[in-house]
Amino acid sequence: MFCTLTLLLWIYVDQALTETPPPPPQDVHADNWLLTWSSATEDRNVTYTVQYRPYSHDEQKWKNVPSCVQTPSNSCNVTFTRDEEEKHRCVMLRVQAKRRGLKSAQVDACSKHGDLCTPNVSLLAHRGSLTVNLSGNSKLYQEYAAHIKYNIYYGKEGETLKENRRQISSVTIPDLKEGQRYCVRVQYLLYGDEVGMSSCPICEEIPKTKPQESKLKEAIIVPVVAVSIILAVVILSYVLIYKRKKIKQYLQPPYEIPSEFLLDDVPIPNSTYRPRDEIYDTISVMTPLEVRGQ
Repeated sequence: MFCTLTLLLWIYVDQALTETPPPPPQDVHADNWLLTWSSATEDRNVTYTVQYRPYSHDEQKWKNVPSCVQTPSNSCNVTFTRDEEEKHRCVMLRVQAKRRGLKSAQVDACSKHGDLCTPNVSLLAHRGSLTVNLSGNSKLYQEYAAHIKYNIYYGKEGETLKENRRQISSVTIPDLKEGQRYCVRVQYLLYGDEVGMSSCPICEEIPKTKPQESKLKEAIIVPVVAVSIILAVVILSYVLIYKRKKIKQYLQPPYEIPSEFLLDDVPIPNSTYRPRDEIYDTISVMTPLEVRGQ
């Protein structure tokens, strides 16, 4: 009897030491005040607990949803939170799995539809980029527009979505890989704190460049480049043939007389030449020849 008890105790201790926490629930989302999730294991010993937290400056404490504590179900009616949201006390929800005292990580719920406390989000994919369109038509946004921002998370489909940036309006995310699907989820920020449930991830594929467009670009670019090269060759040939002399003149350095060829100022000798006074006769009377003949 003692040996049997010892063996059972040993088995229990061994199981306790080797036991691992259950995997967290998956695809946790709220749709029309019904919170649902998927189990990541087929173990029937796993139960789930749902918690909620209204947004308040005075209290940031999570509370259990009374009807959804350690429930084996994969859903929980959270209609009671609607009254909180109508008071502009946005509610966040989360779910945790539990098995034999071991708990999984908490998983925050997202909202399938934009409501008082969840942004309305739509995506528009372009080649190499993704535009996140954000609608500010909720009552929360209209009341706190000066203090509301959007926390945008994005990443490749199947990967953890990382925080991109905090925005006050729609944004375009650049430098994305063509042919790859990207997912986005968005959550309100009020005074810098996350408020309400985030939107559930929505995904779009970044379109690839169409072969027809690629061929069209080639058909345009190739002739343009060819014509540019031909024009450059023609202009260069003209310049070399008809403007060669001028080019040589421009390229020749200016003429300079070497310093050794420069002579000092040559002194001019003083001349001793003096012009002589000319000797001439003075004529006082002139008589015409005709008068002499008489």
